[in-house]
Amino acid sequence: MSLLMHSPDMRLKALVAFALEKWGFKLSMDQAYRAKVKAMEKIKGSTRDQYKHLRSYATELLDKNKNSTVKIKCDLSPHGPIFERIYVCLEACKSAFVTTCRPLIELDDCFLKGEFGGQLLTAVGKDGNNQMFPIAYAIVESENYSSWKWFVDLLIVDLDGIQEGCWAFISYQQKGLVKVIKELGENVEHLLCVKHLYGNWKNKYPGAHMKELMWMAGQATTIPNWEKAMLQIKNYDEEAWKDLQKLNPACWTRFAFKEIYCIDHLFIYCVPVQWTQLMASSPNTSDASTYHEESSWKTKESKEQEK
Repeated sequence: MSLLMHSPDMRLKALVAFALEKWGFKLSMDQAYRAKVKAMEKIKGSTRDQYKHLRSYATELLDKNKNSTVKIKCDLSPHGPIFERIYVCLEACKSAFVTTCRPLIELDDCFLKGEFGGQLLTAVGKDGNNQMFPIAYAIVESENYSSWKWFVDLLIVDLDGIQEGCWAFISYQQKGLVKVIKELGENVEHLLCVKHLYGNWKNKYPGAHMKELMWMAGQATTIPNWEKAMLQIKNYDEEAWKDLQKLNPACWTRFAFKEIYCIDHLFIYCVPVQWTQLMASSPNTSDASTYHEESSWKTKESKEQEK
């Protein structure tokens, strides 16, 4: 256990080699995994027990980051509340994004590989140096219409609370997200990630040349260049051209982007690695009742401003 205290990220193969060298017997990978899990629980405590400190964590975040927003949603079971979702939007991030960055928000998600699974939802912008600018994140039980709507609605409230504006979201076609953004109204636009768009498109129209033509159309900065690329696609494969014609050019090609959020890239970033390392996932809530308890914390300063 002392070994893992100093090297908590030690790989299982290294543990197997250590046990063989020190005690002279070879552990299987399953044995090494179970031994490491038990040792880490003694060192750091049970992962499940750490959820008991979630409210304290939220309070500390708000104490150190005035006017931030932290919301926790729970399911209630006969044994008490069970964690389902958490949303975090720090004041420094949302204020800086609204006042200094283009109104373009990239939405992405990834699976969490912890004991309890779940998914991490993120909202990321771009700063003046075209670098990633984190805005908000949430941990939810799964990716669906309900979880995306919960996340996006809270995000819009936070951003509009600083300065109302027209927002544009870029994403791939995640489950339920297209419908969520459409329901936000006329002041919100939805751009499609060309990388993921081609990932779906290439199954039907494979080939390096077809990929080159599609990216040529997506990167076109003028109408003549876009029409030229589309004509080449039509001459190469008319069915592929018909499929692309069904998409609104403003959703995926640069010439049709509004100047206020015009960008050089046509694809979303991956979820920042640091977020996946720092955030824990949620326990399984499939056995919980359908009653939802939502808790939110705001600082005294925020409440006084609202009054």
